[in-house]
Amino acid sequence: MKVVLAITLAVCLNTMTYGQKRKGLIRQIEQYKNTTIYNTAFDCDINSLKVVLHKYFQQQRFKMISESDSDITFYTNKTVKCLRRQPPRGSNTNTPNQYVRCRIEIYVAISISNFESRKKVNISPRYHNLRANASSNISEIIGGYKFDESSLRRYLYIKYHGKTIPLPDNLLTDVNNYNSTQSRDRKKILPGRDY
Repeated sequence: MKVVLAITLAVCLNTMTYGQKRKGLIRQIEQYKNTTIYNTAFDCDINSLKVVLHKYFQQQRFKMISESDSDITFYTNKTVKCLRRQPPRGSNTNTPNQYVRCRIEIYVAISISNFESRKKVNISPRYHNLRANASSNISEIIGGYKFDESSLRRYLYIKYHGKTIPLPDNLLTDVNNYNSTQSRDRKKILPGRDY
């Protein structure tokens, strides 16, 4: 009985260790990719970088509202859900809390700076002027909007450095060592599927 329990415990621990190791490796790969995308600088002139930024924001339905030598500001507005609180006690209306559609204005300021003769892009989104269709007490935004900065940075990386991010040798050896212990393809960490 003790032998069966020990074997079962060993198999469970072995399975859990492989699963955790796989998730940990994929997490390390994603973290490396995100760090590379966020810290990359571009070897190009400011005008070509501005053209690529204009194209991206045009695809996302943003409008350019201001531009200087190294700064560009884009604008759009989106529909989100807001919570309209019920009126205070003693008023004639007896309406409960309601969800209403609101418009929020989104400004994205892009600043291009020189970094060791290369261009670095700084992104700072701002959200302003929550408006509801009816004049009412809007207390909170339910379906808020958050600008996807990583999508823009990935777009810029692909335009200037190519599609794939080369992994460092230590990560590649960890992935190859893990894959050599796996017998099935579905358990292996494969490029294009897992990273």
